[in-house]
Amino acid sequence: MYSAQNESKNLSNQLKNFKKLNNIRSQDAIKQKIGLLVEEINDIQKQLDGLVDSKRFIENQEKVNEIKVAYARLNDAIDAADYQIQVNQETLNNSLTQRKNQLDMDSLEELYEDSKKQLVNVQKTFAELVSFNSQLLTNKIHFFEKLITKWTTKKHELELQRHQLFEQHKSLIMLIQDDKIEEYTNLQNRLGENQQELGKNRQIFKTIEDLEINQKRVETELSKLLDQQRDASSQIMTFNKFFTAYSKQLNGDEYMLYKSDSGFPLDIELKNPRGLSTGTKKALIAAFDLAYQQFAQSIDKTVPRFIVHDVLETLDSIAFNGIIDLATKLNVQFVVAVLKNRIESLDEFNSSSISLTLTENDSLFGI
Repeated sequence: MYSAQNESKNLSNQLKNFKKLNNIRSQDAIKQKIGLLVEEINDIQKQLDGLVDSKRFIENQEKVNEIKVAYARLNDAIDAADYQIQVNQETLNNSLTQRKNQLDMDSLEELYEDSKKQLVNVQKTFAELVSFNSQLLTNKIHFFEKLITKWTTKKHELELQRHQLFEQHKSLIMLIQDDKIEEYTNLQNRLGENQQELGKNRQIFKTIEDLEINQKRVETELSKLLDQQRDASSQIMTFNKFFTAYSKQLNGDEYMLYKSDSGFPLDIELKNPRGLSTGTKKALIAAFDLAYQQFAQSIDKTVPRFIVHDVLETLDSIAFNGIIDLATKLNVQFVVAVLKNRIESLDEFNSSSISLTLTENDSLFGI
């Protein structure tokens, strides 16, 4: 019982210290938190499943990053091509407008004559200058038309590369195209954090649960031991009613049985301590055995209904008569080897009580 009490106390202290260490005020709070974490994890998982095949994404995460970079570069290159096409188209449009809206010939000729007066040795005629200017503008238009064609072709090539990349990695490109890679990464981070927190709280809950289960088990065992102890005390008290009376009758003193705190669990104590003779000890033992027979009958306990003792010659007549009287009343066979002359003079002795008589010529087993 002492061991069970110590174990119960230790478990109670462990539970108290564990809750204090983990700042736990209520076990139900941990249970509620676990429930909320499970719901949030399931919700995040559904969101991830809606974005992409999570398993495939994890297995090809490095490839996803490569595709992301390649796809982004293609988009940037296409945007750059668009810009070049737009700028060159604007320049081309200006040149076309310029050619369409040339100055009138009179104004040009007047400008030519003024320049000729100020410059020395002008060798080109007005007609040649007009032709040169017209050719220069035409060349400019052709140049920008070629540039536009070049960048348009480049753009188509880039778009084809992007399309091929898309077809090859469609499920992953959809993430990139919809700008959901960052969302996926954030969800994955949240999922990992929640799973870690869930594992931690489940372990805390299980530890508390295990400690409480063990504590309840020990408390149940302790309760049973206490019940057994109370029952044992009650049974010992019942036994002592007979033992005290029988020891008084056979030995002249009242003895009692009690539970010992150390050593053998039971001990016998005399109310008036004094030295005992051998005969007195034998009478006390006989009183104990007879008391147990009476106790067994009182609680309907099935036991062998006989008592076996060795030499009892040292008992006085009071003890002998008492043994015969009690054994007869209890209907118990008291088996003992004793000299004939020690019992013939006893008041309670009856020759019918003798089961076997042995002599020098008629010994047991002929020995």
